[in-house]
Amino acid sequence: IAAVLLSNHYLATHHTLHVVNGFARPMEVQLDGQPPITVAPRESQTVAISEGSHVAAVTADGRPVHRDQFAIESNFMSRFLDSPVFILNAGAGAAILWEQAIYAKNPMPGSARVHIGTPFVDFGDIDYLFVPFPPQIKTERGTPVSKTRVSLLELDPEQIFFLNPGTVSPSDQLVFAEAHLAIVPDNKTLLHKPTACASFSRSVSTKRRYGSSGTAWHRR
Repeated sequence: IAAVLLSNHYLATHHTLHVVNGFARPMEVQLDGQPPITVAPRESQTVAISEGSHVAAVTADGRPVHRDQFAIESNFMSRFLDSPVFILNAGAGAAILWEQAIYAKNPMPGSARVHIGTPFVDFGDIDYLFVPFPPQIKTERGTPVSKTRVSLLELDPEQIFFLNPGTVSPSDQLVFAEAHLAIVPDNKTLLHKPTACASFSRSVSTKRRYGSSGTAWHRR
């Protein structure tokens, strides 16, 4: 029992925080008054973090951008059984994509959500982090299997207005645009109604197809 308790305490004090930067310039992030880390443009870094309340101070070129409070939370069983993901979205400049894929003999729709405009987001149990879904997995007797992944949408800030309708709300689009204008206030495309990116063809699909024999998944 003592070994289980010690192991659980270690897990509670050694979560992984993914610090992501969705801006086109470096961002400095200081956690709980510790020495700051610099996250390269559109990249991420990981730091060890304990459960509880935390404060992140975000600066760009030495100028304060955000000061955010967030909490890392878990429980005794989930520390052993789940694969939670904690993401600090520095300056709220990244678009974070959550996707569900269903592997099955017959095609079945998955789902997707885009998280923007918030400095911190957590996911309870994720199968694939910042990597693609595998084209196939083994299933037992053709039983459908659900898998999830989290990734960063690689897009210019104005392209947020051209995602599939219903993927992102208009209010979230504006919050995302305002976050980028706070960093680059002379972005003319964002200052006016965006039309220059009408050719943007990348979209977040909510339907994917899988085959139990290894049929690759497809975007629509």
